[in-house]
Amino acid sequence: MKILTAEKYHFVAGGASRVFLETNRLLEKHGHQVIPFTGGYLKNFPSPYSRYFVPRFTIFSGEDEGRATVPQMAKAYADALYAFDVARSIGRLIAEQKPDVAHLHTILYQLSPSLITRLSRAGIPVVQTLHDFNLVCASRYLYTGGRICERCRGRRYHQALIQNCCNGNFLVSLMSFSAMTFHALFHLYPGRVDLFISPSRFLRTKMIAWGLSPKRIIHINHFLPSDGFSRTGGGSGDYFVFAGYLVRQKGIYTLLKAMTKIHDGRLLIAGRGPERAGVEAFIREHGLKNVELVGFLGQDAYADLLGKAKFVVFPSECYETFGMGILEAYLLGKPVVASDLGAYPELVRPNETGLLFEPGNADDLAGKIEALLRDDGWTEAMGRAARSVAVRDYNEDLHYRELMGVYERLTG
Repeated sequence: MKILTAEKYHFVAGGASRVFLETNRLLEKHGHQVIPFTGGYLKNFPSPYSRYFVPRFTIFSGEDEGRATVPQMAKAYADALYAFDVARSIGRLIAEQKPDVAHLHTILYQLSPSLITRLSRAGIPVVQTLHDFNLVCASRYLYTGGRICERCRGRRYHQALIQNCCNGNFLVSLMSFSAMTFHALFHLYPGRVDLFISPSRFLRTKMIAWGLSPKRIIHINHFLPSDGFSRTGGGSGDYFVFAGYLVRQKGIYTLLKAMTKIHDGRLLIAGRGPERAGVEAFIREHGLKNVELVGFLGQDAYADLLGKAKFVVFPSECYETFGMGILEAYLLGKPVVASDLGAYPELVRPNETGLLFEPGNADDLAGKIEALLRDDGWTEAMGRAARSVAVRDYNEDLHYRELMGVYERLTG
C-alpha cells in the first residue's frame, strides 16, 4: 500500500512528530511505501521525498535555526489560512506518487487544510491522528489564564483574542483565531477528513461532546517499540525525574511547591521552555538544594537519565490527550506519579503502575512522592508491572493491526 503521511516536522520536535516518525517506520517495516510530506526545516531527517517538502521558518519559537523575516512572517500568516505552496506541492506529489490513503498528524498552521482539499479532490481517503485540541481550540490546550478553559465551545473562536490565550502573544492569538474562523467559514476543516484517530478515550469523548460525530472518530492507543526506547538505561539512582516542556500548564510550579516539603528526595528537571527563568528563580528563592535543572536531553541521554531514576512525575494541570512520557517511563520499568486529569487515569493504574494525585495540590503530590521514596521494594514492583503493561497493551503489533483496519476500511 502507498501511504502518504503528513506532519509539520520531519525531525523529533515533540510527541506528535515522534509518533509520526515511529508510525512511518512501523509501516515501512511491514512492507508499505511511506511517502512523508512535511515542512522543509534545517533539522529535518533525510528523505527521498524531501523535494516535495515546503520551506517553513521559525516565527515565534525556537523550532529551527532559520528565523523569519517580516515578509516571511506575513506569508506564514497567510499560509495558516490556506497555504498555496502546500496545495501545489501536494498536487505534484499526488500526480507522481499516486498514494492509496493519506494519514495526517499535526498540520495546523504550517501546512493548513489546503493539503486536505487537494487530497479530497483527488479522491484519496484522509485519516488524521489527533495530538491536541486544535480541532476545537485555538490555543490547542483548552487552557488559559492558569486554568482549564472551554470558552471556544460552539466555534466561539473570538475568545482566543479576548483571552489572548496563545502563549500570551496577541499575534499568535490573532493568527489562530483568523485561521480557525476561515477554515470553519469555508468548510475546509475538519469537514473533509474522513476519519479521526484519538489516542485516548478521554480525547474521543471530549471531541464528541464538542460536536464531532461518534462515527468519525475512533480510539487507537499510541505505541512505542518495546525494543527501542527501553534498550538504554538500567539500575536505580537516588533521584526522580520531571521531563517536559517548561510551561505553567505542565504543573511545574506545583511540583516545585511540593519539593519545599520534601527533604530526602532529589528531583532532576529535564526540558526547556519559556518558564525556565521562573523555575530557576523559584529554586533560588526557596533554597531548593534537592532540585536540579539538567536541560533538554537527546533521546539516548534522556533514556539513560530515566533508566537510572526511581520514578517519573507528570503533574500536568491541563488536559493531556495521551502521555507518551508515561509510556516511555513504563518501558524503562519506572512507575509514575501523575495528576488525575485528562488521559492520565487511562494509563496509570493506582498502586499497580503508579500513583495519581489531585491536580494542582502540592500537599497531595508531596505525599505521593514521599510514599514512593519510602518504599523502594514497592516502587520497583510497580516499575516491573508498568513495563509489563506497556509491552502488552501498547505494543507495535497491536497498533499496526488496528491502523491497517482503518486504512482498509477507508480504501474499501
